[in-house]
Amino acid sequence: MRPRSSSIRYRERAPRAARGALLALLLALCAKVSATSLPEAIGAVHENLAAAGIDLALSTRGTYQNIVAGGYTGADDALGATTLALRLDTARAGAWSGGELRLRAEARYGGDVQAAFGGFDALDVDQLLPADPARFGRSAIGLSEAVYQQSLGDYAKVYAGLVNSLGDEANPLAGSLASHDRFLNAALLAAPVRLRLAPEASVGAGVLLSLPRNVSADLRVQDGDEAVGRSPFALRAGTIVTNEWRWNYSVMGHPGSVLAGARYGFDRSYSSAGSEAPAALARLAPSAALHTRQASWAAYYDLAQSLGEWGGGRGWGVFWRHGYGDNDVNPVDWSVAFGVVATGPWEQRPHDTAGWGYFHVYQVDGALLRHYAYDDEQGWEAWYNAELAPWLHVTLDLQMIDSDIDRRHPGESSPVLAPGGLMLPAASAGELTGAHASDLSWVFGLRTEIAFAGW
Repeated sequence: MRPRSSSIRYRERAPRAARGALLALLLALCAKVSATSLPEAIGAVHENLAAAGIDLALSTRGTYQNIVAGGYTGADDALGATTLALRLDTARAGAWSGGELRLRAEARYGGDVQAAFGGFDALDVDQLLPADPARFGRSAIGLSEAVYQQSLGDYAKVYAGLVNSLGDEANPLAGSLASHDRFLNAALLAAPVRLRLAPEASVGAGVLLSLPRNVSADLRVQDGDEAVGRSPFALRAGTIVTNEWRWNYSVMGHPGSVLAGARYGFDRSYSSAGSEAPAALARLAPSAALHTRQASWAAYYDLAQSLGEWGGGRGWGVFWRHGYGDNDVNPVDWSVAFGVVATGPWEQRPHDTAGWGYFHVYQVDGALLRHYAYDDEQGWEAWYNAELAPWLHVTLDLQMIDSDIDRRHPGESSPVLAPGGLMLPAASAGELTGAHASDLSWVFGLRTEIAFAGW
């Protein structure tokens, strides 16, 4: 995080020379990749692997964000992230039919502006992943999925292993925490009420059901603690039971989807600070006595409804997310998000996407959040994702967030909602000293994604 001190809320918008050099280097890399036909070479490798039953997906992303107004202090920084996923189809590999092995590894590097922003929800979902609790706010690398899945016929599949939850609550329009071409803000990619009971990866097992009338379900039992950055198959503390039910339908020829989900965690000590953060937060806020309980729950509902189709996969629609949480030890009482998303908004650019979304997150009025003067957080985000090549996408992003943080203690870093609970963003000692936050923040973002192969 690189702060810029100023008493004026609307600060200079031009990135520093280092940021310009970084973007120039990225553009030069893209030109080099295009000139050497590397995408075609990787595509050929992917085809050869596919013939052996192996599918490979590689995505690397760079996100520049700039707090142009508000927050604790003006800041800009660039964050990098890479995801590598592999899938083995046992039938195509010449073995038995219906089997599938999935592996995923993730890396995060660079910096972010979360500490200078001071809000509750992550400005960029990539700053949360991989969700290694010991390296939150710092560079990290980890295994986040190792699952075997077996089909039992046309209506059921069973799976077990290191289960990844990023694709849960996937909205056909707004995406999920695994999306790289939609919103940046985590509050628009998942219902914040469920993150307390959603470690990115932990040991578990479940069943996928495909039922009549376009109904499907994901029923799962998994360990209650985050496994990323640790021994991946160890059982640690508690159990989380998850069930998500989806119904795909059509209204007057326009497709739609409804999802209802619930999570229940038990047999472990839950607190309003989350599973990993109580010790760190207690050091930062010793006056905040953390209440604990042996169980917690969350329920959520998602809707995606297409309202217009323009042909060739182009069209637009609206989405809605809503959730309620246990307001005793879940830091979120309730949340709501809604918006509009379009694919191919221009006939000449059928693979571009664009969207706008609003969110409101209401925190629980507990001792910990009272210490940080948290009340609620709301805002909106608008983005346009341009496909410059099948393997290269660039997203322009703007967020306006009202964090109600003007009453906070000066100089304190504020906790952030992440998979598994509340975490502390990285902030150097004294970096925020004497800073008084503004509750209204404007954040500009630019994300570049280079993706090879996939399935």
